Amino acid sequence: MNRLSAEQGRGKAATDGSVSERGGSEQGAGLRLAKSKSPLPDLQNTYTHLKQRFSSGIFKKLILINICIGSIPVFLLTFFILIHSYRSTNTEIQRAYEQVLEHLTENTNTRFANYYDMIEHLCANVTIHAAMTDKSEKSGPWINGAIISREVNKYIRLNKNLGLDKCMVYSEVPGCPVYHQNATTREYAMYEYWYDVYKNTQQDYFFYTKPDTGEVIMSLIKPVIATDFSNPYYGKRLGFIKLDIDLQDFFNSFLPIEPDTAHTVFILSEENRILYKKRSTLYEIDETDLLQKIRNGVSIYRLPKSGRLLFLVQKRTACNGIKAVICFKNNTVREKLVSILKATVLMGFTSVILIFFFAYHLSGKIAVRVNTLIAKMKQVEHGDLEIQNTHKKNEDEIGIIEKQFDKMVVRLSRAIEQNYITELENKEASLRLLQFQINPHFLYNTLESVSAIAMQKKAYVICEITEKLSALFRYAVSKQPGESVGFAEELRHIENYIYIQSIRFPSAFSIRYSVPQELRNCLMPCFILQPPVENSFNHGLKECKSGGLIEISARAEQSVLYIEIKDNGRGIETGRLKQIKAHLHDDGRCGKIKSYEHSIGLKNVHSRIQTAYGKAYGADIESIQGKGTRVILKLPLLYPETKEKADNKQNGKNDVQYTHRR
Repeated sequence: MNRLSAEQGRGKAATDGSVSERGGSEQGAGLRLAKSKSPLPDLQNTYTHLKQRFSSGIFKKLILINICIGSIPVFLLTFFILIHSYRSTNTEIQRAYEQVLEHLTENTNTRFANYYDMIEHLCANVTIHAAMTDKSEKSGPWINGAIISREVNKYIRLNKNLGLDKCMVYSEVPGCPVYHQNATTREYAMYEYWYDVYKNTQQDYFFYTKPDTGEVIMSLIKPVIATDFSNPYYGKRLGFIKLDIDLQDFFNSFLPIEPDTAHTVFILSEENRILYKKRSTLYEIDETDLLQKIRNGVSIYRLPKSGRLLFLVQKRTACNGIKAVICFKNNTVREKLVSILKATVLMGFTSVILIFFFAYHLSGKIAVRVNTLIAKMKQVEHGDLEIQNTHKKNEDEIGIIEKQFDKMVVRLSRAIEQNYITELENKEASLRLLQFQINPHFLYNTLESVSAIAMQKKAYVICEITEKLSALFRYAVSKQPGESVGFAEELRHIENYIYIQSIRFPSAFSIRYSVPQELRNCLMPCFILQPPVENSFNHGLKECKSGGLIEISARAEQSVLYIEIKDNGRGIETGRLKQIKAHLHDDGRCGKIKSYEHSIGLKNVHSRIQTAYGKAYGADIESIQGKGTRVILKLPLLYPETKEKADNKQNGKNDVQYTHRR
């Protein structure tokens, strides 16, 4: 105690000295700062102060955390402002071009409606039907073809300047060919370059490219069915009409976009095939990449060379899946984004500076208090438990920690004194205990002497009982509580116990073992079979004069060993069985149980199994009053496997390892 007080005194003196020195140096620095009027000492003192501040680890971490917490919202706000401005500006420009596309699609739908009306009227023209089926001698292929061409030209003149390229009638009536400018037979159509496309189409239109000019042509197809009752081919197919539309002329008529503008127009088919394009000369476009972007529904496209952004606006017409796409670049969007970016960056930079000064001030206050607490801890570490209360009126978390630390130091000082007294008392008690210890070998030798005397007197029963009792005592003393033993060794211990009980209660019970040979090498904690067997004797078979049965069985299922100890005794009442189960599993809801003697041993077995192998294993009990009780032990299926470890440098002996078998 004197030495402890001396060390505490030295630690306190050293601490007080360091505190005095630190206080003196701070006071001297304050005086020098007050007396100094030149700017150079002020800068030096400021530098020293900042250096001391930033040398603190907690200060650096706190200021970093505060800056991050404060800066992240600023950056997020800046980001969202830019995104919102970009989207609103882009939406405004896109709406303007959507109106252009709306006008384009309306004109396209109107003109295609006229084309379909024209081809419908041509297919329903009875004059064309009669010319396609006239086989009289007065007429001929050329005369009938001229009649058909005349009717077709009437409709073409009515729909002039609409981009029509050609309108042909193809006859399929056998024995009645027609030949003229706008009429021929299907056999001649087979030699045309568009016929293969027509043959493979499943719709009433198709697209093809002229090999000589490269122009894209859209062809509308309509079968010709005889509708005149007087016609001998009434209701039959007479051929088909193909109306060709030159898409270049068609869209040029209402898309007067000059090449030097910043716009590019694409007319695409349903399969994203380019049918018409009018490209700007101000930038180059990778058409393959652009089509992929359009197919994916992207509204912004970056030019591969310059990196400039193009905005894409697209709209689908009501006819034949044709889609119109306008690509444009607008410097207004970029100029607005640049001005907004400058304003937001300036605002963000100003906010970060303000956050830094706020974080510096707040972190400095917290760091000073934390360092004070650390100084107290170091003081206690050096043995000085007489610390001063410096937490004052601070009731925040740091103040509470400091306050509790002061209380803990007081309790620690008292505990050290109490522990010193307790150690003295324990040493005195240990000396007294050693005086009353009995050497276990004395008991072994005594039992051996009794057995030898019984053998000489030919009292063989006493000799046998003495040997079994000696084996029981040797097993109980030699095993540690957490030691694992083999199943066979545990069974031998039970057999010795059963033998002694059979001498006490002759002809009162019988024992049956159902343990497969392959399970007798399994490992388990020692002394887990005796408590259930004792319960069977002390409770289940207590009043049994004859016919009692105890059965010990074992089985393995999916790497789990199940051991059952079953008797045919009087069983347990339902209410008491619930209490025993609650005490066994210790769920905290049961109160005290009367007569613990039936469950305390089983509770011990259950706790030892779970301590050794985990909560998935343990003991359970089942009982039916008047029929008997069954205890089930659930253990992992473990076998010992011995192998010599090459890296065992301490004793060079074999180590026993336990492996889980399936």
